[in-house]
Parts: sequence; structure tokens; C-alpha cells
Amino acid sequence: MACSLYLWREIYRDSDWALACLLPLGVLLLVAQIAILREDYRARMLLTLRPGSRLTRILTGRLSSLAGAVGFIALSLPVMAWQALNLTLPETGLVIAVCVISGWVFLLIENRLARSFNHPFGRAYSMRLSSWLCAALACPVIVWLSWKFTTYPDEFLRAGFGEAMQLGMDALPERRGVLAEIMALPYALQGAKIWFIVQHREHGWLTLWPSLDAALFGFVATRASILLTDLTEHLLLAHPPASTGETA
Repeated sequence: MACSLYLWREIYRDSDWALACLLPLGVLLLVAQIAILREDYRARMLLTLRPGSRLTRILTGRLSSLAGAVGFIALSLPVMAWQALNLTLPETGLVIAVCVISGWVFLLIENRLARSFNHPFGRAYSMRLSSWLCAALACPVIVWLSWKFTTYPDEFLRAGFGEAMQLGMDALPERRGVLAEIMALPYALQGAKIWFIVQHREHGWLTLWPSLDAALFGFVATRASILLTDLTEHLLLAHPPASTGETA
């Protein structure tokens, strides 16, 4: 995940091919999300339907799991891509640490719940519990760190609303292309948001607004890290190391 987002951030300024850097991450998250959603759906259907029912051939969960996975990707990937362009070095280090820790927390919780829940319900519950637990612990820290290191240019204090949107778009790369056109709107909205915060700087709580974006990124990155950990775990279980033939 870190490699994909890093390459996207580095290539974005020079070429629309930066989008290709997000493709592997998107495919892995899609596969991981479909696997957990479909397995959970099938288990529920087998408990609900009578053995031998014809509905077991119809209610396979393929469409619902695909729709749920696509919905998650449609939300999470743009959030991660946008925030990757704006993260400071301290925020980057914290998010990487949170992602690594969340993967370990998921494995620990899954191991404990496996003693009480039938498969695959323990897996699904572990994913939800670890996602919310890690996000609840990490997001306040991410909010504080983002608030601590966020500064606003003086130009926004003297600019009007339209000028602020233009100042936001000035951060676009100096090239034309489809990607630049797509990113124009987020940058313009970013400029408008900064202008609103600066113009109402007497309300100190408004300065936390941009930090909430970083918190959303932290939650999405945590969930994505847990999904990738789950996918890796099951790939390793499906292909265990070959025996060397040695005996104890």
C-alpha cells in the first residue's frame, strides 16, 4: 500500500500514468473485500436456507459482495490518493506505523475470536472490531498531529472567495492532461476550505476541519491494511511452504 501511494505521489506531477500506480492497490483491496463479504454471505445463507434448496444456487452472494467491494474501493481509493498528495512527513510516519500495528492487532483478535466463533464469522467480526479499535486509538493522534503541523498561507487572508479557489488550483501540476482536469475540483474546494477557515480564524475549532480529513484517511488506511493482512494470511494458508523432507 505504501509503495503504491508513494509512486502515485511521485509520478503525479509529471504524468497521468500515476493512475496506474493505484491499480495494483485497487485490485488487491477489491479481491480482499470480495472474499470476506462473499464468505460471510454464503455462511449466512447456508444457515438460513434448508439443505437442498434451489435458492442456494441463486443466492450465491457474488453480486452483493462485488457491489460492496466496489463501493468500498470507490470511497477509499480516492481518499487515500488525495491525502497521499498532502501528507506531511510526520503524518506519513504515523500512518505507516498505524497500518503495521493494525495488521498485527487484527491477527491477534482473529486468533482469540476463533476460539469462540465458527468460521467465517470470527474472521468477519475480527475485521470489524480491529478496524474500529485501531481507528479509535489512532485517529485522535492523527488529528492532533495534522492540526499541529498545518499552516495556512497569508495570501488566503487577503483573497476573495474566487481568488481562494484559484490559489487552491495553483497547486496543480504545471501540465495539461485528464488527471489535472479531474484534480482541479478537489484543489479548488481545498482552496475554498482554507479561505473559510482563515476568514473565521477567531473560531479556533475550525482549524480542526482539515485534520478530520487526515483522520478519515487514517481510518480508511487502517481498514485497507487489515484487508491486505487478511488476504496475505489466506494466501499463505492456501500455499503452505513445501516440506524439506527433514525429520526432527
